[in-house]
Amino acid sequence: MALQLTPEVFATTKFDRAACVGTVVAAGTVRETLAGLSQALTQIEEAIAAKVGDNYDQLLEVAGQVGEQGACFGQTNEAVRVLEDEINGIHSAVEDSYLKIKSRATQASRMHTAASLLQKVMRFSHLAQKLKQNLQEGTQDYAKAAICRNEIETLLKENKELSGIALVEHEVSWFNKVADTLEVAATLHLKQGLELQNHSSIAKALEVFAIMSTLPDKVSSTMTNILGRVSLAMGTALYVQEGRAEDRAADRVTFIGHVSQAMEDVHAACVQAWSLCSVLQRTPHPLTHVPLSDCVPTPASSSLAQSLTILQLFWRNMCKLISDKITDALNSRLCCACLLAEFPRIYRMFQDLAARLARMCSTFDEEKQLFLGCTANVEAAYPKFVYGRLLELHNVFFSAISPTPSQPQLSAPSKQAADALQAFAQGAVGEIDAVKACDSPAAAAVAHSVASITKMYLVKTRELISDDPESASQQALNQNTLHFHCLIQVQAVLAPIEALLVTAPAAGVVDEWRSTLRLLVDIAERCVAPVFAKHRKALEITMLRMHGEDFSGDTIPANEEHSDFMLAIDQHVCTFRNQYLCRLPPCPIVSRQLTALCARVVELFIRNAALLRPLGTRGKLRLANDMAHLIRLMPKTPAAVAKAAQSLRQLFHMELNEIESWREVHALLPSVIMHHLLGRGPAEMLSPHTFAKISVAQFNEWLDSHTDEEQRWEQVKTSLDAYAVARRRVFVVCALVTFYRSR
Repeated sequence: MALQLTPEVFATTKFDRAACVGTVVAAGTVRETLAGLSQALTQIEEAIAAKVGDNYDQLLEVAGQVGEQGACFGQTNEAVRVLEDEINGIHSAVEDSYLKIKSRATQASRMHTAASLLQKVMRFSHLAQKLKQNLQEGTQDYAKAAICRNEIETLLKENKELSGIALVEHEVSWFNKVADTLEVAATLHLKQGLELQNHSSIAKALEVFAIMSTLPDKVSSTMTNILGRVSLAMGTALYVQEGRAEDRAADRVTFIGHVSQAMEDVHAACVQAWSLCSVLQRTPHPLTHVPLSDCVPTPASSSLAQSLTILQLFWRNMCKLISDKITDALNSRLCCACLLAEFPRIYRMFQDLAARLARMCSTFDEEKQLFLGCTANVEAAYPKFVYGRLLELHNVFFSAISPTPSQPQLSAPSKQAADALQAFAQGAVGEIDAVKACDSPAAAAVAHSVASITKMYLVKTRELISDDPESASQQALNQNTLHFHCLIQVQAVLAPIEALLVTAPAAGVVDEWRSTLRLLVDIAERCVAPVFAKHRKALEITMLRMHGEDFSGDTIPANEEHSDFMLAIDQHVCTFRNQYLCRLPPCPIVSRQLTALCARVVELFIRNAALLRPLGTRGKLRLANDMAHLIRLMPKTPAAVAKAAQSLRQLFHMELNEIESWREVHALLPSVIMHHLLGRGPAEMLSPHTFAKISVAQFNEWLDSHTDEEQRWEQVKTSLDAYAVARRRVFVVCALVTFYRSR
């Protein structure tokens, strides 16, 4: 198909000649296309010719108008030429004026520049003169001098054209040294102000640093220097020269003196830090008028530290430094020994220092606890140290009381043993008293350690004593007496501990100590119990010998006489006093044992005296004498028992009809009265033990095991019933005999 190349195709803006030619060639219609194009060109030429003919007249008319316009154009050119001449004249006049004005403006600009430069030079000269005046001796004002220096430095930085001027260059060499002068002077003022607590001097120095833009660095370096002095003071105080005797008193005195001096240095450092921070908060910046504390950012690596003030951050750093120093000191053998031996005094020093610092700051509670926590490591190790020291004294004591082949068992501690025991007991009380006096949280742990070592001493003592009165030898009794002496001595020394622990912070400490004291009393009683039990047994056996004596008869003796059994009791009591009782220290335990012994012996006398039969007037008087003598031998007899003995004496001499209205009848046990009344009856009315066919000793044992008066009455009633039955049988036999004889 032939490509239709119409004139409109060539008139389009998108006509592509290469594409069109390629299409025609590809279609093989080159000849037909060229013929078409020739025909189209012929038609276009004819159309143009026709169009030119149609517009010929119009073109002639336009050509005439062009001629007329040419004449007008000539006139216009003439007017333009005249105008150009006038413009050129005006241009020449304006150009001359402009050049003159430009020349004057250049002169004025140069004059202004010179005047401005001169003004800056004068300003520089004035500031330099003012700076010199502020630095002159006698009228020194370093804050104003720093302001002048700051202005001069700003002036030189903003105006480079001042360089090269002889006047300025001459002063610049001196000006460059002013910064060092101000820095040194302000540092000296700050140091003196901190040492003398002169807040005005501190404020002036800080103003200088603030103006010189060195305030943050200077505050940081000052705090670092203060911490450095604290570190040096604590390091010096916590140093004990190696190679000397451990825990010597002289070393500890020197150590405490060094620690006391270190506490003074720490106090001075804290006062300086507090003064610095106080001045920072109260002093405004000389230029911006904001508090200087706002110009000092807190160096911190954590969000918590960023919220702390400068003083709080200093306090935390100082406490950490002291804690680290103490921890390092614990690694030294001698220093650790001194720290632990003098911990209560050291903790008291920390408390005193915290109290002094609290008077400077009303909100010091958190910082106080942080400061007291510096001794936490020593506080944790102190109870164990106390335990070890008391254990050493404990071992020394038991070594001193141990018998040797050359030294038999003593009944009283030797001086060495007594001193060791006294040191042990006083050490226990002293440790608790010391930690309580300094209000240390370690008081509960120390009390627990003291209670533990005391219990160890008591347990070992309990293992060494003999509490069997039957098998206890003389050596065992001596050993018991020795330990009793020691226990009483320990009890006397340790008695105040309970009062010291009333306000103990940990629950159970007081109860633990009370149980320890109860254990001590129990073991002490077990020490003397065999001696008193042995003596009581001997007195009981001797007392029963009264039943082998004759108390019948109505003959009144000419003088006071005592029974043989009472003389034996008197001899036994004297022996007991001289051999045993005199060696026991006076104490409540001995008093209780002695009271129980006296009560037992007198009660036994009352019981067995009521069983005696037949009992005549002489026997009653002798028993009364025996009873009075027994009361004198037993000075610790309870009042109720002594009254019972007195009532028995009255009962001996009373008639049967008087007993019913007797007011003192309740002073005696019913069984005692019944046994005595049986003794007044006929021989056929047997006593309970005779009726039961047991010995008096066995009957006493039965009475000891049967304390109920109802049970004792049953025994008496059984004997009376047997007597009544026997009497009825005798009455029947007599009646039969009488009847038989009457028959």
